[in-house]
Amino acid sequence: APEESPLDPVGAVLSIAGLVALLFAIIEVPNHGWVAPDVLAGFVIGLVFLGLFAAWEAHTPRPMLDVRFFRNARFSAASATITLAYFALFASTFLLTQYFQFVLGYSPLESGLMLTPVALGLMIGSPVAPRFVQRLGTKRVVVFGLLVVAAAMACYASDTIMSSFALGFGVRLVYGIGMGVTVAPVTESIMGSLPPGRAGVGSAVNDTTRQTGGALGVAVLGSIFASQYHATFDAARNLPPGVAHSARDSIGTSLQVARHLPAGVATQVRGVATDAFLSSMRITYACAVAVVLV
Repeated sequence: APEESPLDPVGAVLSIAGLVALLFAIIEVPNHGWVAPDVLAGFVIGLVFLGLFAAWEAHTPRPMLDVRFFRNARFSAASATITLAYFALFASTFLLTQYFQFVLGYSPLESGLMLTPVALGLMIGSPVAPRFVQRLGTKRVVVFGLLVVAAAMACYASDTIMSSFALGFGVRLVYGIGMGVTVAPVTESIMGSLPPGRAGVGSAVNDTTRQTGGALGVAVLGSIFASQYHATFDAARNLPPGVAHSARDSIGTSLQVARHLPAGVATQVRGVATDAFLSSMRITYACAVAVVLV
Protein backbone atom coordinates (compact mmCIF):
# COMPACT_ATOMS: atom_id res chain seq x y z
CA ALA A 1 0.00 0.00 0.00
CA PRO A 2 1.31 3.51 -0.77
CA GLU A 3 2.87 5.18 2.24
CA GLU A 4 1.54 8.70 1.90
CA SER A 5 2.41 11.62 4.16
CA PRO A 6 -0.06 12.38 6.96
CA LEU A 7 -1.47 15.77 7.73
CA ASP A 8 1.35 17.79 9.28
CA PRO A 9 -0.29 20.83 10.90
CA VAL A 10 3.00 22.29 12.14
CA GLY A 11 4.61 22.10 8.71
CA ALA A 12 1.48 23.49 7.07
CA VAL A 13 1.32 26.49 9.43
CA LEU A 14 5.04 27.26 9.07
CA SER A 15 5.00 27.07 5.26
CA ILE A 16 1.82 29.12 4.84
CA ALA A 17 2.93 31.78 7.32
CA GLY A 18 6.31 32.05 5.63
CA LEU A 19 4.91 32.39 2.12
CA VAL A 20 2.21 34.87 3.15
CA ALA A 21 4.73 37.10 4.94
CA LEU A 22 7.12 36.94 2.00
CA LEU A 23 4.41 37.78 -0.55
CA PHE A 24 3.15 40.64 1.61
CA ALA A 25 6.63 42.17 1.74
CA ILE A 26 7.15 41.85 -2.02
CA ILE A 27 3.75 43.38 -2.85
CA GLU A 28 4.27 46.31 -0.46
CA VAL A 29 7.70 47.27 -1.84
CA PRO A 30 6.33 49.63 -4.58
CA ASN A 31 4.17 51.47 -2.03
CA HIS A 32 6.57 51.78 0.90
CA GLY A 33 10.09 51.02 -0.38
CA TRP A 34 12.61 48.32 0.47
CA VAL A 35 13.59 49.70 3.88
CA ALA A 36 10.11 50.36 5.27
CA PRO A 37 9.63 48.65 8.65
CA ASP A 38 6.63 46.56 7.55
CA VAL A 39 8.44 45.43 4.39
CA LEU A 40 11.60 44.45 6.24
CA ALA A 41 9.53 42.71 8.91
CA GLY A 42 7.68 40.77 6.21
CA PHE A 43 10.91 39.56 4.63
CA VAL A 44 12.45 38.61 7.97
CA ILE A 45 9.33 36.81 9.22
CA GLY A 46 8.89 35.01 5.90
CA LEU A 47 12.47 33.77 5.75
CA VAL A 48 12.43 32.73 9.41
CA PHE A 49 9.22 30.73 9.03
CA LEU A 50 10.40 29.06 5.82
CA GLY A 51 13.67 28.18 7.52
CA LEU A 52 11.76 26.70 10.46
CA PHE A 53 9.60 24.76 7.99
CA ALA A 54 12.68 23.22 6.35
CA ALA A 55 14.19 22.37 9.74
CA TRP A 56 10.94 20.84 10.99
CA GLU A 57 10.42 18.75 7.87
CA ALA A 58 14.02 17.49 8.03
CA HIS A 59 13.64 16.14 11.58
CA THR A 60 10.00 15.13 12.06
CA PRO A 61 9.43 11.35 11.75
CA ARG A 62 6.53 11.70 9.26
CA PRO A 63 7.17 14.88 7.25
CA MET A 64 4.58 16.46 5.04
CA LEU A 65 7.39 17.13 2.56
CA ASP A 66 10.66 15.28 2.99
CA VAL A 67 13.14 18.01 2.04
CA ARG A 68 15.77 15.33 1.45
CA PHE A 69 14.03 14.63 -1.85
CA PHE A 70 15.56 17.86 -3.14
CA ARG A 71 19.00 16.27 -3.00
CA ASN A 72 17.90 14.40 -6.12
CA ALA A 73 18.93 16.70 -8.98
CA ARG A 74 16.18 15.38 -11.23
CA PHE A 75 13.52 16.18 -8.63
CA SER A 76 14.89 19.58 -7.59
CA ALA A 77 15.63 20.79 -11.13
CA ALA A 78 12.18 19.74 -12.33
CA SER A 79 10.52 21.47 -9.36
CA ALA A 80 12.51 24.66 -10.02
CA THR A 81 11.58 24.55 -13.71
CA ILE A 82 7.87 24.22 -12.95
CA THR A 83 8.10 27.05 -10.42
CA LEU A 84 9.85 29.47 -12.78
CA ALA A 85 7.69 28.54 -15.79
CA TYR A 86 4.50 29.30 -13.88
CA PHE A 87 6.19 32.34 -12.35
CA ALA A 88 6.31 33.75 -15.87
CA LEU A 89 2.91 32.38 -16.97
CA PHE A 90 0.84 33.85 -14.14
CA ALA A 91 2.61 37.20 -14.26
CA SER A 92 2.23 37.47 -18.04
CA THR A 93 -1.49 36.68 -17.79
CA PHE A 94 -1.86 39.25 -15.00
CA LEU A 95 -0.40 41.98 -17.23
CA LEU A 96 -2.01 40.89 -20.49
CA THR A 97 -5.54 41.12 -19.13
CA GLN A 98 -4.89 44.72 -18.09
CA TYR A 99 -3.24 45.47 -21.43
CA PHE A 100 -6.24 44.15 -23.36
CA GLN A 101 -8.77 46.06 -21.26
CA PHE A 102 -7.07 49.37 -20.48
CA VAL A 103 -4.82 49.89 -23.51
CA LEU A 104 -6.65 48.11 -26.33
CA GLY A 105 -10.15 48.72 -24.94
CA TYR A 106 -11.44 45.14 -24.86
CA SER A 107 -14.20 44.09 -22.48
CA PRO A 108 -13.39 41.63 -19.65
CA LEU A 109 -14.99 38.80 -21.66
CA GLU A 110 -13.05 39.70 -24.80
CA SER A 111 -9.84 39.90 -22.77
CA GLY A 112 -10.45 36.40 -21.46
CA LEU A 113 -11.08 35.08 -24.95
CA MET A 114 -7.85 36.68 -26.15
CA LEU A 115 -5.96 34.37 -23.78
CA THR A 116 -7.45 31.15 -25.22
CA PRO A 117 -4.52 30.63 -27.66
CA VAL A 118 -2.31 29.82 -24.67
CA ALA A 119 -4.71 27.04 -23.66
CA LEU A 120 -4.84 25.78 -27.24
CA GLY A 121 -1.05 25.72 -27.34
CA LEU A 122 -0.94 23.70 -24.13
CA MET A 123 -3.37 21.22 -25.68
CA ILE A 124 -1.09 20.89 -28.70
CA GLY A 125 2.28 20.82 -26.96
CA SER A 126 1.57 18.51 -24.01
CA PRO A 127 0.55 15.37 -25.97
CA VAL A 128 3.50 15.53 -28.41
CA ALA A 129 6.14 16.19 -25.74
CA PRO A 130 6.57 12.49 -24.77
CA ARG A 131 7.41 11.60 -28.38
CA PHE A 132 10.16 14.20 -28.44
CA VAL A 133 11.43 12.99 -25.06
CA GLN A 134 11.77 9.43 -26.37
CA ARG A 135 13.88 10.66 -29.27
CA LEU A 136 15.86 13.53 -27.74
CA GLY A 137 15.74 13.10 -23.96
CA THR A 138 14.09 15.19 -21.27
CA LYS A 139 16.81 17.81 -20.93
CA ARG A 140 16.89 18.80 -24.60
CA VAL A 141 13.10 18.92 -24.86
CA VAL A 142 12.70 21.02 -21.70
CA VAL A 143 15.45 23.44 -22.76
CA PHE A 144 13.83 23.79 -26.18
CA GLY A 145 10.42 24.41 -24.61
CA LEU A 146 11.79 27.06 -22.27
CA LEU A 147 13.57 28.81 -25.14
CA VAL A 148 10.26 28.92 -27.03
CA VAL A 149 8.55 30.34 -23.94
CA ALA A 150 11.28 32.97 -23.54
CA ALA A 151 11.06 34.00 -27.21
CA ALA A 152 7.28 34.34 -27.02
CA MET A 153 7.56 36.24 -23.76
CA ALA A 154 9.95 38.68 -25.41
CA CYS A 155 7.29 39.29 -28.07
CA TYR A 156 4.77 40.02 -25.30
CA ALA A 157 6.72 43.20 -24.59
CA SER A 158 6.02 44.58 -28.08
CA ASP A 159 2.90 46.71 -28.38
CA THR A 160 3.22 46.46 -32.18
CA ILE A 161 2.95 42.66 -32.08
CA MET A 162 0.44 42.23 -29.29
CA SER A 163 -1.96 44.90 -30.57
CA SER A 164 -2.30 42.92 -33.82
CA PHE A 165 -4.96 40.22 -33.52
CA ALA A 166 -3.22 37.78 -35.90
CA LEU A 167 0.33 38.31 -34.64
CA GLY A 168 -0.76 38.33 -31.01
CA PHE A 169 -2.79 35.15 -31.51
CA GLY A 170 0.22 33.44 -33.06
CA VAL A 171 2.60 34.52 -30.30
CA ARG A 172 0.25 33.35 -27.54
CA LEU A 173 -0.29 30.05 -29.36
CA VAL A 174 3.47 29.50 -29.60
CA TYR A 175 3.81 30.42 -25.94
CA GLY A 176 1.26 27.77 -25.01
CA ILE A 177 3.02 25.16 -27.15
CA GLY A 178 6.31 25.95 -25.43
CA MET A 179 4.67 25.60 -22.02
CA GLY A 180 3.11 22.28 -23.01
CA VAL A 181 6.39 20.91 -24.32
CA THR A 182 8.08 21.98 -21.07
CA VAL A 183 5.53 21.06 -18.42
CA ALA A 184 4.70 17.50 -19.50
CA PRO A 185 8.27 16.10 -19.28
CA VAL A 186 9.05 18.10 -16.15
CA THR A 187 5.96 16.68 -14.43
CA GLU A 188 7.10 13.18 -15.37
CA SER A 189 10.53 13.94 -13.92
CA ILE A 190 9.00 14.94 -10.58
CA MET A 191 6.79 11.85 -10.41
CA GLY A 192 9.43 9.48 -11.79
CA SER A 193 12.17 10.55 -9.39
CA LEU A 194 10.21 9.40 -6.32
CA PRO A 195 9.43 5.85 -5.15
CA PRO A 196 5.88 4.65 -5.94
CA GLY A 197 4.92 4.84 -2.28
CA ARG A 198 5.54 8.60 -2.34
CA ALA A 199 3.57 9.33 -5.50
CA GLY A 200 1.12 11.47 -3.55
CA VAL A 201 3.99 13.67 -2.36
CA GLY A 202 5.22 14.04 -5.94
CA SER A 203 1.76 15.06 -7.12
CA ALA A 204 1.42 17.56 -4.27
CA VAL A 205 4.86 19.05 -4.98
CA ASN A 206 3.96 19.33 -8.67
CA ASP A 207 0.81 21.29 -7.84
CA THR A 208 2.37 23.33 -5.05
CA THR A 209 5.32 24.48 -7.16
CA ARG A 210 2.92 25.71 -9.84
CA GLN A 211 0.83 27.69 -7.38
CA THR A 212 3.85 29.02 -5.51
CA GLY A 213 5.55 30.04 -8.74
CA GLY A 214 2.38 31.75 -9.94
CA ALA A 215 1.89 33.65 -6.68
CA LEU A 216 5.52 34.75 -6.61
CA GLY A 217 5.36 35.74 -10.28
CA VAL A 218 2.38 38.02 -9.77
CA ALA A 219 3.94 39.47 -6.60
CA VAL A 220 7.49 39.98 -7.88
CA LEU A 221 6.82 41.04 -11.46
CA GLY A 222 3.72 42.94 -10.37
CA SER A 223 5.87 44.89 -7.92
CA ILE A 224 8.48 45.59 -10.61
CA PHE A 225 5.73 46.80 -12.91
CA ALA A 226 4.11 48.97 -10.23
CA SER A 227 7.42 50.54 -9.24
CA GLN A 228 8.18 51.50 -12.83
CA TYR A 229 4.62 52.77 -13.37
CA HIS A 230 4.83 54.96 -10.27
CA ALA A 231 8.24 56.28 -11.32
CA THR A 232 6.93 57.27 -14.75
CA PHE A 233 4.05 59.20 -13.24
CA ASP A 234 6.32 60.86 -10.68
CA ALA A 235 8.57 62.03 -13.52
CA ALA A 236 5.67 63.47 -15.58
CA ARG A 237 6.07 67.26 -15.78
CA ASN A 238 2.94 68.08 -17.78
CA LEU A 239 0.44 67.04 -15.09
CA PRO A 240 -0.74 68.98 -12.05
CA PRO A 241 0.95 67.54 -8.91
CA GLY A 242 -2.32 66.57 -7.24
CA VAL A 243 -3.59 64.83 -10.36
CA ALA A 244 -0.34 62.91 -10.87
CA HIS A 245 -0.38 61.69 -7.27
CA SER A 246 -4.00 60.51 -7.36
CA ALA A 247 -3.60 58.81 -10.75
CA ARG A 248 -0.27 57.03 -10.20
CA ASP A 249 -1.53 53.88 -8.46
CA SER A 250 -2.42 51.83 -11.57
CA ILE A 251 -3.66 52.32 -15.10
CA GLY A 252 -7.20 51.50 -13.95
CA THR A 253 -6.98 54.24 -11.35
CA SER A 254 -5.45 56.62 -13.89
CA LEU A 255 -8.31 56.14 -16.35
CA GLN A 256 -10.88 56.46 -13.57
CA VAL A 257 -9.36 59.77 -12.43
CA ALA A 258 -9.25 61.01 -16.03
CA ARG A 259 -13.04 60.60 -16.35
CA HIS A 260 -13.56 63.37 -13.80
CA LEU A 261 -11.08 65.88 -15.23
CA PRO A 262 -11.42 68.58 -17.88
CA ALA A 263 -10.92 67.31 -21.41
CA GLY A 264 -7.39 68.68 -21.87
CA VAL A 265 -6.01 67.34 -18.58
CA ALA A 266 -7.86 64.04 -19.04
CA THR A 267 -6.17 63.52 -22.40
CA GLN A 268 -2.77 64.18 -20.82
CA VAL A 269 -3.48 61.71 -18.00
CA ARG A 270 -4.52 59.01 -20.47
CA GLY A 271 -1.42 59.62 -22.54
CA VAL A 272 0.90 59.41 -19.55
CA ALA A 273 -0.91 56.32 -18.25
CA THR A 274 -0.62 54.51 -21.59
CA ASP A 275 3.04 55.41 -22.00
CA ALA A 276 3.76 54.40 -18.39
CA PHE A 277 1.97 51.08 -18.85
CA LEU A 278 3.78 50.19 -22.07
CA SER A 279 7.22 51.16 -20.77
CA SER A 280 6.61 49.28 -17.52
CA MET A 281 5.34 46.28 -19.49
CA ARG A 282 8.53 46.15 -21.56
CA ILE A 283 10.74 46.19 -18.46
CA THR A 284 8.61 43.61 -16.64
CA TYR A 285 8.55 41.17 -19.56
CA ALA A 286 12.31 41.56 -19.95
CA CYS A 287 12.62 40.43 -16.32
CA ALA A 288 10.28 37.51 -17.00
CA VAL A 289 12.38 36.45 -20.00
CA ALA A 290 15.49 36.54 -17.81
CA VAL A 291 13.77 34.32 -15.21
CA VAL A 292 12.78 31.75 -17.83
CA LEU A 293 16.27 31.72 -19.35
CA VAL A 294 17.84 31.21 -15.92
